[in-house]
Amino acid sequence: MTTRTAKLLVSVVVTIAGLVGVSAAQSVRVNGAATPLVVAPGSNVFIHSSVENLTTANEAVRVTMTTTTPGECVSAGAKNLGVLALGLTPKETRLATLSASIPTSACSGSYEVTITVTSSTGVVLAKHTSTFSVTMPTP
Repeated sequence: MTTRTAKLLVSVVVTIAGLVGVSAAQSVRVNGAATPLVVAPGSNVFIHSSVENLTTANEAVRVTMTTTTPGECVSAGAKNLGVLALGLTPKETRLATLSASIPTSACSGSYEVTITVTSSTGVVLAKHTSTFSVTMPTP
């Protein structure tokens, strides 16, 4: 194999690796935040999210918001807060806010909110996690 052929082969392999390395996760970006950061049982927390189509093609996505409660809590585990189906046009960003009621029986501790964006075929395209805390008010 000549040096020229070897360089061409390496160039082709790098190009193919670059194409394969562009995962579906890079076609959509998601961001989010929970406000307020500290809430009392019986109040509301607001989950703000943005989903951005990074491609030049239409993208049909499903946005799922879940929360995980503290492990010691009787109601521990992931809870589904909501699901949105979006049809994103090229380079479009959509914003959404979801209000979630914190039960009066909620345990104190740190809660995680996960926003997961999946394609129409169920492939995870992007994921974002933020936190908020539930604390008992002092008398």
